[in-house]
Order: sequence, then structure tokens, then C-alpha cells
Amino acid sequence: MLEILSKLEGFQNFLISLHKEHGPIASFWIGTKLVVSIGEAELFKTQSHVFDKPAELFELYREVIGASSILFANGAEARKRRRHIDEVLSGPREPAPSLHLSVVTQLCSEVVDVLHGMPEDEHMPAYQYVYALCMKTCTRLLFGEFFFDDKQVLKFSRTFELCIKELEEMAGGMVFDSGSPRTKQYEEAIKDMRSLLAQALRKCKAGGEGTLLADVLNKSAASEEQAVDDCITFAVKGYSLVSAMTWLLYFLATHPELQDAIAEEAKQTLDKARPLTRQDLTNMKSVQNTIKETLRTATIEPWAARCQDVDVEIGGHIIPKKTPVIQALGVVLHEENKWKVPHRFDVSRFEGAPEEEEERVWLCPFGFAGKRQCPGRELSVLVMGVFLASLCPRLRLQPVPDQVVAPTSALVTRPQEEVWLTLRKRQGPPAS
Repeated sequence: MLEILSKLEGFQNFLISLHKEHGPIASFWIGTKLVVSIGEAELFKTQSHVFDKPAELFELYREVIGASSILFANGAEARKRRRHIDEVLSGPREPAPSLHLSVVTQLCSEVVDVLHGMPEDEHMPAYQYVYALCMKTCTRLLFGEFFFDDKQVLKFSRTFELCIKELEEMAGGMVFDSGSPRTKQYEEAIKDMRSLLAQALRKCKAGGEGTLLADVLNKSAASEEQAVDDCITFAVKGYSLVSAMTWLLYFLATHPELQDAIAEEAKQTLDKARPLTRQDLTNMKSVQNTIKETLRTATIEPWAARCQDVDVEIGGHIIPKKTPVIQALGVVLHEENKWKVPHRFDVSRFEGAPEEEEERVWLCPFGFAGKRQCPGRELSVLVMGVFLASLCPRLRLQPVPDQVVAPTSALVTRPQEEVWLTLRKRQGPPAS
């Protein structure tokens, strides 16, 4: 069904048109399957207690992530698995610097060092650099010591990228012939990716650090197959971060005044005598507002979905049991009555006002206010924040002239083509 949704001429645009014509709750048919969509933040609240997902909407992923993936799990056992995973992905808290923060800071600094050494007239491919950063962050932080070897990270990155590109093609309607060389290459890449993660799990089990996703999965009652399925699931969902950070760099490059504000904020906030803390990032309002507006404008994942085993009432309508209910996140993120000129990137939307409950409902890039929001939301914001705080004090970004950056949406909403930037060194030492 996900393939069918994606074949609609831009599913995000379809949902916007659907709700513009029919109001905050609407339905449509995919073949013989009734699907309901809700496109208003207040209606999301009626689903806030719902955990189960309609597996049929995510069938496209099954071959890659495996049948026992948590993406297909519902009920009490799925809730238990999710609680354990949340404990890891939320990370240890201050005052002690967390494992997450120290690793992310190191990896972001390494990338910024490389960028700082580039000639100023050289065109920098934004997607390629953030893809490499996200792969290192994901593999080392979640899957452990096995991926401290850059060769293993590179192997995983290559197989993962091949799988993602083929998934995007299939989501766009491409049908591959079974037994064709292309299909065999895709199937081989899936096997290689699973093999690498299985090796990482075994190495972690032999001497894990206790806070890694791999270690938590090893200590659960899950089979190795299920543990690998969950590892691949979170790697695949981590592709959203690649897209988010590519958009982040593009929006940053097209708003030089914002780069200057972040650089100055970093200078005033960060202390070279101690490591960066989560509180530092929280205090940097320009950083936080840039992340919020990037996620709002780009609508990386424009919909979520839930289902229930009983008939339910939503907005005065009775929804039959087992009916997939789509939460049209992109509709809410671009709601004209809430966001002035919604397609425009404008961080001033969030300036000078405390975060209200209303904003938390309307600003929903990681899902609506339910029990199954994206578990990687805190880690994603952390990586984006650290990268901004590391990059802006040292470099200025400019877009390469005359390029057209347009969105495309299959698995996630990302730039259709590579985003090319040029870099200029700032004067003086880095802020941290």
C-alpha cells in the first residue's frame, strides 16, 4: 500500500488538496481499502493514546527490515520493546556529559575540520557530507565497537545506500523483474547489511558498553534475527536525518544572517574550558529555532498512521475497526491559518515567544502527540544542534549560483538533486 500511496502525484500534495476540499477529516480508497486522513492538530489529540500501526501501509520495507521488525509489531509486546529502545535513544542525562553527546561532538568536529580545509572555490556536495556523518553517527552510537573501524562503516554505508535508493525507486512505482541482475544486487546488499549488523551485535554481546541499542537488543529476549531486524529498522528510519541535515545546510546557506546569529550565539554561550553540554544547546535559541523551522518547512516525513481493533469516533465520524488512520503531519506543518506563508523558511516564527502547548501540537515533524513518535527525535535534534554549533563559528556557507533545489518525496522528502555549496572561512579561532 505504501507503493500505491507514493504513486499518487505527490502524496503530500494529495493530502493537502484532500483536506482543503473536504475539511479536517476525510477518507479515500486505495483499491478496496478504506483509509481515513486527519489534517488538524486538535484531531491528533483523539489518537494520542493509540499505539498500533497499520502494517499494510509499510509493506514496502518488509524485505529490507524483516518481518519481526518493531515497525510491524503491535500490542503489549511491542510497547515493551519500544520502552527499552526509548531508554537508549533518549540518552543519559546531564550533568555528566552523555555518551551520545561526546560521540556526536567528536564526529561533527571531524567533519567541520575537513570542510574547513577545503579550498574556498571548491563546490561542496552537502548530501554526501551529511550522509557520511549520519552513517558514522548511527553505526558507532547505536551498534558499537564493530563500527569503530572506518572500513566497516564504509561497507555498511555502501550497502545501505544501495538499499535506500532501490526502496525509493520502488516507492516511486518502479517494478523490478525477479531474477534480474539489479534485483540480485539489491538482495545481495540486504544480506550484506544484515551480516554486518549481526557481526556488530555479536561483538557488542562479547563486551558491550551497556547503553548501545545493540546491547539492549542483545539483553532482551529477542532472537538474533529480530535484533538485526530492529537494527536495520532504525538505520532505515535514520535516513530521515540525512534529509533533514541536507535541508538544514541549504536553508542555512540561503540565510547568511542566520549563520552570523548562530556564530555569535556560539561565541557567547560556549566555553572552551569544558565540553559542550545539552544545556548549552538548549540555551542557543538561534540553533533551536533553525532546527524547528527546517523540520517544519521541509516536512521530512509528511504522514504517520495508526489503527485500532475497535470502532472509534473522530471528529463526529465513526471509523470502522482496523481502518488505517493517517495523521497528515505535512498538512498541519503547512497549515495557512497557523503558519504565515507556510512554505517560506522563516525562523522568526519562533523568536521571542515561549514554547506553548499549542505549538507543541502544531509543530509535529516527529509525529503527533502519541506513544509512537519517532524514537530518534532527541538524537536527531542533538546531531543537528551540535553540527550547527560546530560549523557556523568557523565557516560561512553560500549556495552555488543558478542551481534549482526542488523537493522530491518517496521514502522521505529530500532535495531532488545534490545541493552544492561553497565555503568561506570566518576570521579568528573557533568558538569551542
